[in-house]
Amino acid sequence: MADYAPFPADPLDEGGRVACRIEYDGSHYHGWQAQPHLDVATVQEDLEEGLAAVAAQAVRVHCAGRTDTGVHGFGQVVHFDAPAVRSAKSWIVGTNANLPPHLRVHWAVPVAADFHARFSALARRYRYIVANTPVRPALLVGQVTWYRRTLDAACMHQAAQALLGERDFSAFRAAACQSITSMRNVHAIRVDRVGDLVVIDIKANAYTIDGGIKFTSPGRSVQMILIEKGNNHIYVDDSILVSGAEPKMTSSFKLSQNYPNPVNVTTFIKYQLHKSAFVTLKVFDLQGREIVTLVNEYQNVGDHSVQFNASGLQSGVYFYRIEAGQYYDIKKLLVIK
Repeated sequence: MADYAPFPADPLDEGGRVACRIEYDGSHYHGWQAQPHLDVATVQEDLEEGLAAVAAQAVRVHCAGRTDTGVHGFGQVVHFDAPAVRSAKSWIVGTNANLPPHLRVHWAVPVAADFHARFSALARRYRYIVANTPVRPALLVGQVTWYRRTLDAACMHQAAQALLGERDFSAFRAAACQSITSMRNVHAIRVDRVGDLVVIDIKANAYTIDGGIKFTSPGRSVQMILIEKGNNHIYVDDSILVSGAEPKMTSSFKLSQNYPNPVNVTTFIKYQLHKSAFVTLKVFDLQGREIVTLVNEYQNVGDHSVQFNASGLQSGVYFYRIEAGQYYDIKKLLVIK
């Protein structure tokens, strides 16, 4: 019988970009993002320490979307630039050997240099599981929420379809939410009953910020609407759908490359709308941190141009992303001082 070798052992180039799928039990963490000023465990810090043990040097990881305290990840996609020559097998097996049991790397694959776990994401999917039983289950503590009154999953599914499309979720986010826009596009939502469990699956282009952390609502809002119960300790299947290909384009708009590019002080970003829509245009750094919002308003059909002053930015690669209704595109912006 041939040896069982599920992971490629061929070396991957130093400096090459690697994408990974990770899984974690969020009940052990205070969210994804590293919080070095606090003595709390985070997914990012544990993962970077595990990767660093394999690379024998520091590794910086970027995720598709930050998660809140207690939120579980099943298909979270991350990427990093390999600081040393290692095989996919080493990145998977070696890293897992240096991780706590509630965090795992399932695969590691080389990707194009312009792949970004956050900006290449096509959609984000959350799963809420509700134990609909007279007594709170003991074995599922921390994995599901609980509701004792009988739920009508079919009726909930029908009502949930009203959330499809682009909607304003400002009524459902926390008072401390810092997101500039509450407009989100829900691609799909299903509510099904599986025995004593009611499963709510929701996929959207993005999620609003709740309590300062991204990607927790409207999934939670759907739960509050449908079963009138909020619970932070719900099971979330954060399956990020990613692709190294270009974002989906349609005839509804055209985003042009900024000019001049590279940028020294100022540059212009032009785009064309063939349909009136609520438009957001934002600039991000390589770490996925928002630098500035250039547009955040409803705009009419026509040609539009925005001037961006990059005088306060350091030299490097940045991204600008436009959303117009359900359509979006991303382009690189290079700053040279």
